[in-house]
Amino acid sequence: PAVENGSARLQSDAPGVPVTVCPAQPPIISRTDWGCPTGPESPHWPPQYQPVTHIVVNHTASPNSAADWARVVRSIWHFHAKILGWGDIGYNYLVDPLGNVYEGRAGGHDVIAAFDGFNRGAMGVGYIGCYGDGCGYGATAGDPTPEMLAAGNRLIAWKVGRQGLDPHGEAEYCETLLPTIVGRSQVKCRGYGAEAGRLETFLPEMRQTAQSAIEACELPPDAVRIDRVFPATGLNA
Repeated sequence: PAVENGSARLQSDAPGVPVTVCPAQPPIISRTDWGCPTGPESPHWPPQYQPVTHIVVNHTASPNSAADWARVVRSIWHFHAKILGWGDIGYNYLVDPLGNVYEGRAGGHDVIAAFDGFNRGAMGVGYIGCYGDGCGYGATAGDPTPEMLAAGNRLIAWKVGRQGLDPHGEAEYCETLLPTIVGRSQVKCRGYGAEAGRLETFLPEMRQTAQSAIEACELPPDAVRIDRVFPATGLNA
């Protein structure tokens, strides 16, 4: 995807050590590259970890247009870290309408962030913009762009595949059974479930895209797969 502000740099488990994962990790703009004031570290909120079992879809409830999306990420960091007093940005990753993915909470894989009141054992994805109720800064609800949805799908498929999760499955989270890929409104154990708005209508697509990506990884390199059958002619494609 196009990157207007900063260069994309892949994260890995250890610097300089390539990690082979399928589905592949999408390009991710690092905290340093989007200009996080504390860089790759989180001195005011030291990382803690729990293995991820769920992906929680959120929207940032901010305007849907901007000249500089990295600046928007910095403003979200400021709101979370300074105004709310968390010490760092709350989302594990953020996705802008152009299809760029940003590293959020410092600490890497399985770090506990802040996005639904429970947070432990989930990866929170913040889709930048207003796609439901509760929008701030005078923003009005809009629709997520195709580029945003595609980038988010690649991010989710990578993490689900990396963790060995069932995209269509469910597991205990926040004191109840919830889908592996779940909207913010369904996480209610710590109070009301905030809306992810129109993003939640795309949850079935997110699950199926992740499932298809995982299945593609299981094929041998020279495999031939039938995608469609045409009954009238008997031809396979």
